[in-house]
Amino acid sequence: MVELRSASGDDPNFIRASCHRTLYQALCFTSLSPYAATIQSSHRQMAHAALSVGVGKAQSSSAAMSNMMVGLSKDTSKRAAVGAVRDCMENMANSIDELQQAIAEDEHLPSNSRATDFGEKMSNIQTWVSAALTEDDTCMDGFRGIAMDVDLMAQMRISVLGVAHLTSNALALINALNETP
Repeated sequence: MVELRSASGDDPNFIRASCHRTLYQALCFTSLSPYAATIQSSHRQMAHAALSVGVGKAQSSSAAMSNMMVGLSKDTSKRAAVGAVRDCMENMANSIDELQQAIAEDEHLPSNSRATDFGEKMSNIQTWVSAALTEDDTCMDGFRGIAMDVDLMAQMRISVLGVAHLTSNALALINALNETP
C-alpha cells in the first residue's frame, strides 16, 4: 500500500486538472489535494490515493452507522429502521472489502500499460470499484419506505453519499489510467 503524505506547498494544478474527469470535481480536489506530495504528477498515484481516501471515508461511515445502531436498537418500534441500518452496514463492509481488493490489485498493476496482464488487472480493479459503488447504492435503496427520524435519515444519506461520490471519483480516475501513459 502506498503511504499517503500530506502536501507542503505542492502545486495542486495536476490534481485540479485530473479532477475534471470526475463527476464530483470539487470533492475530488478537496479530498486529494492534501496528498499532492504523494500524487505529484502521477495519474496512477492519484487513482491509488482516491481509492485509499474512499476506504477511509467508508470506514468512518461504517463506524458512524454503528453508533447510530446503539440508539435505534433500544426502541422496539424502530425494527424496520434497525434492519435497514444493519443491512446498510453490511453493504458498507462489502464496499470497504471491495475497495481494499481494488487497492491490492492496483499494487500489482504493471507500470507499463502494454504489459500482457495490464488489461486483466485493470479490468479487475474496475470491477471491484464498480461493485463497491453498487454496494453504496444498495445501502441507500434499503431506506426507501422505512419510517425513520428525519435527522437520522439525513445523517445516513450524507454519510453514504459521501462514500458513493468518493468511490465514483476513484472509478473515473482509474478509468483514466487506460487513457494516460
